[in-house]
Amino acid sequence: MSRLKLRSGFAVIIIILLIGQLFDGCRDITKDPDAYIIEGMMNFRNIEGGCWQLIDGNNRSYEIVGDDVTQIQIDGLFVKLIVRDHEYTSSICMVGKIVELIEIIETSQP
Repeated sequence: MSRLKLRSGFAVIIIILLIGQLFDGCRDITKDPDAYIIEGMMNFRNIEGGCWQLIDGNNRSYEIVGDDVTQIQIDGLFVKLIVRDHEYTSSICMVGKIVELIEIIETSQP
């Protein structure tokens, strides 16, 4: 009888850990109150040696800066990102609003 209780208890622990893993993937952008989500297509512009911009569905342009930005620098790549405004910054490219990349949510080729 005690083996059955032990196995049942072990199964409950495994299920709780698995459920925890599912919710761990959920993003809580409220941790950074200035963060927001943008999505659109990456576009390479041949300006000043090459500049990257994201153009969203409303034709707004963004210049993405940050540590992982090279992972999304693929012409025509659709991206969904968590970003925050990168104020008091200027750019040689001047291809859109400058935002700092916080997290890559999704990418896909057209």
